[in-house]
Amino acid sequence: MEAARGDAPRGGAPRKLYFVFFCLGLSLAALLPDIPDFIHRLRPLLLALALLPALYALLIRASNTVSSSRLLHGGGLIAALLVGFVLSSGDLAQRVSARLPAAHHGNDLHFTFEITSVVAMDAPDPVFTARVVVPDAGRILSTGDRIRLAWYRIEQENRQLLRAGNVLQATVRLKPPRGTVNPGVFDYDGWLLRKNIVATGYIRTKEFTPRKGQGPDSISRQLNVLRQDVYEWISGPNNAALERSGLIAALLLGIRDNVPEDATALLRRTGTSHLLAISGMHIGLVAGLAWFVAGMPGRLLAVLPCGPSRGHWLAGFSAISAAGAYALLAGAPLSAQRAWLMASMGVLFLMSRRRTDGWSAFWFAACVVLLLEPLSVFDPGFWLSFCAVAILLARFAGRRAPAGTGQGADRGAGAHNRLLTASLQLLRAQWAIGLGLLPLSLMYFSGISTSGFVANLFAIPLVSLLIMPMLFLSVVTAALPFAWVEFAAARCLAVTDSLLGFLMAGLRQVDSLAGNLSTGWMAVPEDLLGLPVVLCGLTAVAVLGFLPPRFPAKPAISVMALGLLCWLLVDRPVREGLQLDVLDVGQGLAMVIRTAGKTLVWDTGVRFPGGFNSAEAVIEPFLRHQGVRTIDLLVVSHDDSDHAGGSDYLLRAFPVTKLLAPGGLAAKYARRYPGLAVGACHSSAPNLGYGSLSIEWLWPASVDSPGTDNAHSCVGLLQYRSAEILLPGDIDRDVELKLGGLGEVDLLVAAHHGSRYSSSWGLLQKTRPRYTVYSAGYRHRFRHPHPNSVERARAVGSSVYSTALSGALSFNWHPDGMLEVEEARRSQKRFWYTLHSL
Repeated sequence: MEAARGDAPRGGAPRKLYFVFFCLGLSLAALLPDIPDFIHRLRPLLLALALLPALYALLIRASNTVSSSRLLHGGGLIAALLVGFVLSSGDLAQRVSARLPAAHHGNDLHFTFEITSVVAMDAPDPVFTARVVVPDAGRILSTGDRIRLAWYRIEQENRQLLRAGNVLQATVRLKPPRGTVNPGVFDYDGWLLRKNIVATGYIRTKEFTPRKGQGPDSISRQLNVLRQDVYEWISGPNNAALERSGLIAALLLGIRDNVPEDATALLRRTGTSHLLAISGMHIGLVAGLAWFVAGMPGRLLAVLPCGPSRGHWLAGFSAISAAGAYALLAGAPLSAQRAWLMASMGVLFLMSRRRTDGWSAFWFAACVVLLLEPLSVFDPGFWLSFCAVAILLARFAGRRAPAGTGQGADRGAGAHNRLLTASLQLLRAQWAIGLGLLPLSLMYFSGISTSGFVANLFAIPLVSLLIMPMLFLSVVTAALPFAWVEFAAARCLAVTDSLLGFLMAGLRQVDSLAGNLSTGWMAVPEDLLGLPVVLCGLTAVAVLGFLPPRFPAKPAISVMALGLLCWLLVDRPVREGLQLDVLDVGQGLAMVIRTAGKTLVWDTGVRFPGGFNSAEAVIEPFLRHQGVRTIDLLVVSHDDSDHAGGSDYLLRAFPVTKLLAPGGLAAKYARRYPGLAVGACHSSAPNLGYGSLSIEWLWPASVDSPGTDNAHSCVGLLQYRSAEILLPGDIDRDVELKLGGLGEVDLLVAAHHGSRYSSSWGLLQKTRPRYTVYSAGYRHRFRHPHPNSVERARAVGSSVYSTALSGALSFNWHPDGMLEVEEARRSQKRFWYTLHSL
C-alpha cells in the first residue's frame, strides 16, 4: 500500500524525492554566473558521467539489505541531480552560443523570414517576432532562428505586409540581444533568452523595399494566421463599439498591448493582474467546460452495450484537447504550457479512476516544466502557480467530506449542504492561497494588495463563470458556417464587454474603498523586506493548517498577521544616509535620490512614439521595488525627450509633491497640471533641503529660461554632509565654463551623456570628480561616451562608469561618510549578462 502511494520500499527514498533532485539539478544550471559554451557539445559524455553514481551503487550492491538499498537510492538521487544539471546547462549553453556574435552588431543582412507573432495594425512602430526561413548569403543566421524586429516609421501601404504568418524578404539591421539592467525591473535580456531570440533589430527600407516571399506551409503558420484573424476580428471595425477590446484580447489571446494604462494600474492595485495571464484558471476553465459538454453524450453511452466506461474517456480527451487548443490560440506562453500540463495530468488521473498521490504529480509536472524551460526559476509566475497548487495540496489533500454531503444524505438537504460546502471551500481556498502567497508577493513585487482578497472573491467567479464562457461562446459561434453567426458572435462579444465593464467598476469601488482606508497596495522598501517575509511565512504555516490544530504557538503566530499588517500601515523607520541610483534607461537619463525618508527623481528618461516609455518600463517598477509611494521632488532638467520623455507618465503613476524645471518648461507643466506645485530652477533660486541633503542651483542664470535647449538645463550641486555631487544635465562646454562656486566633487554625472566636448578640461580641473558616470545606450548611434571625454575624466584621476556597460549604478553614502558603489550587472549574477570595460 505504501508503494502504491509513491513511496519507496523500506530502506529506500520516496520516489517523489527523485523528482525533487531532478528539479534541483535543472534549476542549479540556471543559477550559475557563467556557463561554458562547450557544455552543449559534450552533453552525451557528461550525461554518461552523470549516471556513474547510480551505476557505481548498482555494482557494489552485494546483498538486498537495508544499507545497500540506501546506498542504491543515494546513488540514484545523486544521478538524478547530475542528469538534470547536465541537461539544463547544455540547453542553456546552446542558447547562448546561438546568439548573434558581437562582431556582427549593426550589420545589415538580407534574408527571408516568417512573422510568428500577432502584429497590432495601428501601432506607430510595430514590433514583432519572426523565424528565419531562408538565411542570409553569409550564413550568419540559420534556418529556424528566432529574431525580434521593429519597423520604424512604416508607411500605411506596407502595414498589410505585417500579419502573422506572412513571409517577407527584407534587409534588416541586427544586433545581439541586450536589455537594460535595473534592480527590481523586468529583465528584458533574460526574457529574450527564454524566448530563444538570437538577435534583435529593425527593417531597413532605403536599400531594399520589403516584399512578400515564399515559405513552407505548416500547422504553426496556420495557427499564427488564425491568431492574427481573431485579433483583428476583436479590434476591427465590425466591433468598434467595444470599449474594452484590449481586455478581451488579453483574456483570449494573451496580448496586452492595447490594455489601457489605467486598467493595468487598477488590476495591479487590487491584486487581480493574474486574471489577464493565460494560466491555470483559464486553462482549467476550458478543460472543465469541455469535460462537461463532452460528458453529456458520454452519459448517453452508459445505456449502450459498450458500457459506461467510454463516456469519461471521451470527456477526458475532449478536455485535454480543448485546453491545449486554447493554449495554442493564446500563443502557448510558458504559463499556459505549465497550466495545460498540470490540467492534463489531473484529467488523466480522473480518467484512470485511481487514487493517486498528488505530490508525485506535482513534482513530475515541475520536472517537465523545468526540463522544457530551465529559466522558469526566474519567472515569478512559475513560483506563484506551483506554490498555489502546493498550498491547496497541503491544505485540502486527504481531507474527508463533511458529514451530510455523502450519498446517504437527504437529497434536498444534501444539495443545500453541497452548495454551502462548496462556497466555504471556495472561501477557504481563496484565503489559503492569498495568505500563502504573501511571502512571494513581498519578495517579487515588494508589497501586497490588502484589497486583493475582497476583489478576488467576486472577480474570479465573475471571470470564470460568466466572462470567459461568454467569450469562448463568441469565438465558437463566429467559427460556425452559418449566415447568422456574425451577428450572434458580435452580440456575445458585446455582452462580454459589458461584463468586463461591470468587473472594472467593481474593482474601482474596492480600490476606492481601500484608498479611503489608506490601504490598497502596500509597498515595502527592499531593505525592510526580511521581517515581513518571515512573519508572513510563519503566519501561513500556522493558519493554513500545516501545523497540528492544537499546536501551542499557533494562536501567537496567527496574531503576527495582524501585527504585520499594522506594521505595513504605519510609517517605517526613516532611512539613514543618501542613496543615488543612476538608472539604466539606454540613451537617456533618469536618477533616483533617497534620503531622510524623501524620494527625489531627477529626469525621467526617454519616450518613443512607438510606445516604449522609460518611466513605465524602468522608473516606476524600480520605485515600487524600493517601496516608494510618493515622489517628493521631480526635477526635469530640460525638454529633450531623453530627459523629459517619461515625466507625464510618472506624474500619473505617483503623487508628486513638487516639480522643478527651467522657467519656460515649468510654465508648461503648471498649465498642464493645475493642482501641481511647480517651480523654476535658476541660479538665484533658494537652496532646497531634505534632512542632511541640500541642493544648490547653479544654472540656468535666468528664471525665464525656456528650457528647450541643452544649454538651458538645470544644473544642481548636491551636498550631503561632506560629499558633493554635480548634476549638469546636457549643458555644453560654454556653459560649463560659466558655472561658479565649484570645488572638488565626489560624483559627476557627465553632461550630455559624455559627448565629445562635454565634461571639458575646465570643468574637470575644477571639480576633479572621484567618480564620473556616463548615462548612455549600449553601442548607440551617437557612440556615447566619446573616447575623448573618457580620457579627460581618467586624466584627473576619476573612476569611470557607464550604464551601458554596468547597468544601473548605485552610490550609497552611509551616515559615517563611507561610500559604496554597486553595478547592477555585477551584483545580479546572471550568465547571460556580458561585462565590458570602457
